[in-house]
Formats: sequence, structure tokens, C-alpha cells
Amino acid sequence: VTCLQGPPEAAYSAALELVATTAAALAPEDRARVLAVLADGPRDDLRAIARRAEARTWPWLQRPAWWVYDRYLRANRVEQGVRSYGAAVELMVGTRFGDGWVPIRNESR
Repeated sequence: VTCLQGPPEAAYSAALELVATTAAALAPEDRARVLAVLADGPRDDLRAIARRAEARTWPWLQRPAWWVYDRYLRANRVEQGVRSYGAAVELMVGTRFGDGWVPIRNESR
């Protein structure tokens, strides 16, 4: 939210991260539809980010690394471990804002 209110470069970076994070949580066909409506620039940037990440990833190490990271999070009182990352998507998608990007409190909870 802070970046979205910042200079254009920060707002673009934040918006790109929001698109990438929420698209990753979608089913493949829904993800394709969402990404298809992006302008060429952001779509190209997302592809470049994915290529860079892929070039720096060792597939044989991913599963053990996530297992260790999950244990680390749980040891530090994050009950859901790596599954807690899904909560970030729920928060991003489910939060509504009023004037000045102030979150609107849901009184029904």
C-alpha cells in the first residue's frame, strides 16, 4: 500500500508484485486470462523476472529448501508455516480501501 502511494517507479513495482503474487494463486486458465489483459510492458517485465528466477533456481533443491523454511517459520511461531503465504493473497484480494487508501474495517467479524 505504501509503494502504491509512492513515486511512479515504486507504484509500478508494487502493482507488478501484486499481479505476480495473485496470479500465482490462480488456476492456470484463470492466470492466462488475467495476464492476457496486461499491457506489453508489464507482461514483458513479468516474463523477464520469471526467466531470471528460473535461471537462479535449482529444481532438485526446491523441495528440501521449502521444507527447511517451513520448519523455520513454525519454530518462530508462524503456525501455518509456508502455507501462511496464502494468507497474504487473501489479505491483498480481500482488503477494501476508503479515501486515502485507508483500509475499511469489516465490522461483521
